[in-house]
Amino acid sequence: MPYRYSKARTSDYYKNVQDADEQKLLKSLEEEKKRAAISGSALDATDPLRDENGYLLSYEDPKNKGNSMEKEHQYVRLPVVQKSSNKETFIKFFGPEELGGNGASMFNELLSEIPPEEPEVTAPELEGMRIELQAKIDAQDELNITLDETITELQEELAKVAEGD
Repeated sequence: MPYRYSKARTSDYYKNVQDADEQKLLKSLEEEKKRAAISGSALDATDPLRDENGYLLSYEDPKNKGNSMEKEHQYVRLPVVQKSSNKETFIKFFGPEELGGNGASMFNELLSEIPPEEPEVTAPELEGMRIELQAKIDAQDELNITLDETITELQEELAKVAEGD
């Protein structure tokens, strides 16, 4: 005589089959963890358990049907990658069409100004700036030498005062 579903679930045979299925599932999980440990994979949420075909393994919780086991080997952590851009690249792809972009940016009113071009520097101007910079470096070196001499003199004076006590 066939059992009703509710009656069948309470029978010893059904419980034995269910326990065997749970044990088989847990054994499979342990084998996959061992396989991952042998291969050198760390179960640190960046390399979750996968089968030999590379598919992500997910195990159902035998005590809570329809839900997965929430274990650390099932967590997947993705690295955050941010691609940055400079103004020229942004204008190239999203800027106004008159600046070479495709006009797709919602910030066109901010980008409507044409960036100023840097003035050309001639060789004599560049040489004049180099001479001016070298003069400032020399003046700074002279100040540093004077400062070192003053510090040495003060240290000598402090040593004399300390010996006199």
